[in-house]
Amino acid sequence: MMNNRILYPKVITLICCISLYCISSCTHHSNSVEQVVELAGENGEELEAVLLHYQNEPTKQQAACFLIANMPHHYSYESRQIDSMKSIKEQSIKGGKLHDSIVSHWKSYNYKKSFKKNDIQHITAELLIENIDYAFKAWESRPWNKRYNFNDFCKYVLPYRIGNETLSPWRKIYYQKYSKILDSLYKGSDVVIAAKMLASYLKQEGFITREDLPLPHLGAKFLLKNRIGSCLDQCDIAIYAFRAAGIPIALDFYKISPSYNSTHYWTAIIDTTCLAVPFNYTEKEISRQDKFERKLGKVYRISYDYQQNTNHYNNNYFAFFNQPYVSDVTYEYFPNSHAYIRTKEKTSKRAPLYLSIFDGKNYNPITFAHSEGKDFVFPYLEENLVYFPTIVKHNTLQPSNVPFLLLNNTPHYFTPDKRTLITAKLTRKYPILKGRDFTKNTIGVQIWGYSYKDDKDSILLSHFTQVPQNNYITIPLKSKKALRYIKYIAPIDKRIELGEFYVLCNNDTLIPHKITSSHPLDEIHKKNLQLLSDGIWESFYMSSTKGEQLIFDFRKAQKMTKLIVIPRNDDNYIHKGDTYELFFHNGTRNWQSLGKRTATNSYLTFNNIPSNSILWLHNLTRGKEERPFYINKGQQFFP
Repeated sequence: MMNNRILYPKVITLICCISLYCISSCTHHSNSVEQVVELAGENGEELEAVLLHYQNEPTKQQAACFLIANMPHHYSYESRQIDSMKSIKEQSIKGGKLHDSIVSHWKSYNYKKSFKKNDIQHITAELLIENIDYAFKAWESRPWNKRYNFNDFCKYVLPYRIGNETLSPWRKIYYQKYSKILDSLYKGSDVVIAAKMLASYLKQEGFITREDLPLPHLGAKFLLKNRIGSCLDQCDIAIYAFRAAGIPIALDFYKISPSYNSTHYWTAIIDTTCLAVPFNYTEKEISRQDKFERKLGKVYRISYDYQQNTNHYNNNYFAFFNQPYVSDVTYEYFPNSHAYIRTKEKTSKRAPLYLSIFDGKNYNPITFAHSEGKDFVFPYLEENLVYFPTIVKHNTLQPSNVPFLLLNNTPHYFTPDKRTLITAKLTRKYPILKGRDFTKNTIGVQIWGYSYKDDKDSILLSHFTQVPQNNYITIPLKSKKALRYIKYIAPIDKRIELGEFYVLCNNDTLIPHKITSSHPLDEIHKKNLQLLSDGIWESFYMSSTKGEQLIFDFRKAQKMTKLIVIPRNDDNYIHKGDTYELFFHNGTRNWQSLGKRTATNSYLTFNNIPSNSILWLHNLTRGKEERPFYINKGQQFFP
């Protein structure tokens, strides 16, 4: 019998040789896989075990190599505070909206300062093997896999994580649920139809959107049990479910929208045409013909695999452009658009030109290009948007030319014409966004007045037949009849959505003795009635039922002269009493003031505006949502 002391080193040598063979068999990943195994330290044994496990399955071994080669810089955040917040969020599913004190307590917490748990040092062979096996199991069962290449599978089906969520073996449990569900819903070969069917099922499961606590990605196991989180977590659910069912899916986003002051994420099916089909499963059905309703500008994708071209430019000023797992995929959304841009200031090869979005405060770069002269080429831009050419000068981002509107791949520059001056009537400082055009919900509302409780002597005071032009509606009462009751009635197919409601006798505001409803009100809705006179135009009362009637009882009949109705709104209309300043963009001279006005009405009038200008209306009193616009035929346009 051979001595163990002799056998042991030989076994070790044999294992090492097999591991090296496995690494070398990873073709173009070989060098990077070997480096990652070395970086993993003691945990390199787990990675080598995966390669060894698939030594007789070359395709799966290639998949393992893909995951290992791209594993550096992937990590999760872990802390007791994160665990506590996740527990609070879980409890809020039944408990409702978190109390302001809880939100305030955690508001300053920065989870990015928590412990970073790097995948290469902590991932297990068991997790990787389960992920690979079930990814292949789902993929190989789908007829559409023949229309994709292996790289598509690796990028959009195979990854074991999405972002910075806690590592967990999620693939099997999601496969057992959602792959089987898809089997029962659809047996065809169209990947988009399959996605539509599965998305419909996810919608039925429901999701509560609450962005109240500062948390990283909540993770697969948490979301499987708890349908609550941010819009990013909502995307994550779809990604976990779709990948587990063998549907290629990506996570796309914009850094900042021309219309919104924040980053926004969504999911996209990678179609058999290799183009993206964007969707939000909570809103509407997936369709190849569906157009994205938000303004995007530039679209980026969060990937598992390292983007080789990301650090090519080594951007010294904006870390966003150096992210190793983010790539520009605007070509999948706007494949035929581009712009040739000229700047007034000559730049060096090292000094890029940025195209920026102005958010009412800062220039936000969304893409950049290099040139040795004044001409720059920007491929793949959304059209019918205003972009601001900017450069870094004196360590700040400054305009290098006037802004332009991109139409038919041609930039139309807004060069102010000071020889031709115009007058403009301004009603808003921010565009009316889809889903926030709340004033339209007033159509059909009726307001009645009467003196006696049985309302037999009621008279119609107002009937809204069209969308109000602003959020401050004054209704003179011409009747000389004394009234005790005012009834606010929503149409049978709509809820009451009311910001403020005042009844005046000459210049005095009448305080109602009580407010009741045609339907029983719970404690929350009773409390929310106070919002109708809190002076905050953004707060609002919304009824729980359609066709509700609110009855305002003023204790005794009295002469009423005026009603003031403020529907639910975003408070971006002209606000009476607020002071505003209007600016026009003058190229390298930046924004220049056209004067200040204090609003005495629901609009502002400014004279002596240079024609062909991009304008910005800044509220000096309050608020934060502001966007540039231009005047065409006397009307404001927010591109």
